[in-house]
Order: sequence, then structure tokens, then C-alpha cells
Amino acid sequence: MRKTRLHALPVLLCLGFVAGCGKPEPRFSGIVQSHADTYRSGTGGSCDLLKNERFGGGFHYADGKKTDWKSEIGWKLIAHRGNSDVYQFSWVFSPVGGVSVTRNKEVEYDGKESVIVFQNDSEVVSIEPGSIKSSQDSKQNH
Repeated sequence: MRKTRLHALPVLLCLGFVAGCGKPEPRFSGIVQSHADTYRSGTGGSCDLLKNERFGGGFHYADGKKTDWKSEIGWKLIAHRGNSDVYQFSWVFSPVGGVSVTRNKEVEYDGKESVIVFQNDSEVVSIEPGSIKSSQDSKQNH
């Protein structure tokens, strides 16, 4: 019985090591940004790339000539490629009163350059270099 336990221990340790190596760790911080209408429009919302894996956006124009919309953006770090982190992004864009559109895309992000992930006439989704300071972080720095 002891021999079985001794042989099982190295196998379990090895399996634990391999399982831990299966999920890559992010190397770069970033901000997932939803821009209403055009890239860098100054309107929209943002979310920290490393602290979340899902983000909702949307815009209410209060203008009968424009269609209000909402979106759901999700991402997951899947690999490293060269000097970049590789993310799998999903995007569900839903115009109010219209048909939702779903897209998926693999994106390489190096932490230095902005990357446009998705875009249409109403929204541009990008990854921007940097990080979002939480209110707790800003309190600690003052």
C-alpha cells in the first residue's frame, strides 16, 4: 500500500504543475475602452483589462435621428505571442429595436500601442495602454 502512495504523490504533483502552467499570466496592463460613435470621441466608458473580463457599454442619444444602443464586451487572456499578450474578445452589439450582432476576435496587445478591437458606426472598442486607478489606490497615494 505504501508503494502505491509514494508513486501517486509524484504523479499528483506533476499533474498540479501542468495544470498551473495551462493558464497564462498577463504581462501588460491596459484599459478596455468603449468609444461612442468614433475612436477617441471622448464619450463612452472604460474598464481595467486586468481586473475584469467583462464590460458593458451603451449610449442614449436623446435624438430621434440616432439609434440608441448597448453592448457587452468580454475577453480572456489565451496565450503569449512574441512580445504580446493574446486575448480572445467577444462583442455583442444591440441597437435598441434592432437585431443584435455578435463578433469574436483574437487580439495581440503589447502594452505600448492602442489596439482597435471592434468598430461599427456607433461604437469603437479598443485596448489602451495604462491602467485605471481605483478610488482606494488614489486614497493611498495622497
